Amino acid sequence: MINFAILALATAVASEPPAVGERSASVSELLRASGPAKLEACGDDLACMVDVYGSFEPTVPGQAAPGSPHFDLEVLYTAKRFERGLELTQQRLAADPDDLVLAWMEARFYYELGELHGEDFDKEAWYEAMLAKVEAAMARHPSDPHLLFLHGLAMGRLGTTRGVLSTLGFVDDVEAAWLAAEAAGTRYASLGLEEHLPCDHALVLGIFYRIIPDSWIIELITGTRGDIDKSLAYHEASCSCSPDRIRSMIELAVTQLCIGHSRDDAAMLAQGQATLSRIRALPPSLPTDLIDQEHAPLLAAHPELACGYSRDGMQEQDTSELEAGAH
Repeated sequence: MINFAILALATAVASEPPAVGERSASVSELLRASGPAKLEACGDDLACMVDVYGSFEPTVPGQAAPGSPHFDLEVLYTAKRFERGLELTQQRLAADPDDLVLAWMEARFYYELGELHGEDFDKEAWYEAMLAKVEAAMARHPSDPHLLFLHGLAMGRLGTTRGVLSTLGFVDDVEAAWLAAEAAGTRYASLGLEEHLPCDHALVLGIFYRIIPDSWIIELITGTRGDIDKSLAYHEASCSCSPDRIRSMIELAVTQLCIGHSRDDAAMLAQGQATLSRIRALPPSLPTDLIDQEHAPLLAAHPELACGYSRDGMQEQDTSELEAGAH
């Protein structure tokens, strides 16, 4: 799933780092490039897609498989057919609003679609709607770990779209939601491991503790603070839990580079560079994986950007000078 950074909070206490890469492909191109090749012959035929996965065997505990609730929606998620998945999910929720699986599936489709929309889209309204739906579902299913995880995502992304002051009000709630989700120890994985719990709980916490500044002022305002060593531990746990996922490895590399650059630690810098090299050789499974692969060589050339890295920020500014320096 996606960028979980609380970038706006970081800009409250430090200058925003320059971006190092604009999206070089359209949303449709990204979706097509990251979708499973074995579904290409099915086109838009959902029955065909489900049939392709009819003999799927789980490889990790809790992974979706034939017979799972709303398995066809799981197939649409892995196929990157997010709009169609959201439409079908909402149709079913209208008939059965108490269905917990449909509730978190709806929020997940919302999240993925929000990540793909460009800057001209009203992301604030989109994430407000996602948050409202998650909170409505939590009223029916209090403390469900999957909803807690998505609740933190919705608050975090809404905070980044609203700006610094709003983000400050969300920070402790985001941390609490993700820590509670992690503590529950839920095991779940989508068909292609695009979402993998509890590995993704560690992933988002690792990003959280890097992006939030390690400052007593921030702790006074928000009740928490950053911790780059804690970030590293979470990212190592995430990559160990679900190996060779670009979305996890890019964040591990960024934290490694941040530690290496800020502490003048040559060994940690070398680890970060090695992680970035590995990323470029992996097959993408999410649209954002292709963007991360574009960023990897630029981060390798500019490790000073790592501590303030966010995928969004890296895409928003002109990159010609940095790109020239990366070659």
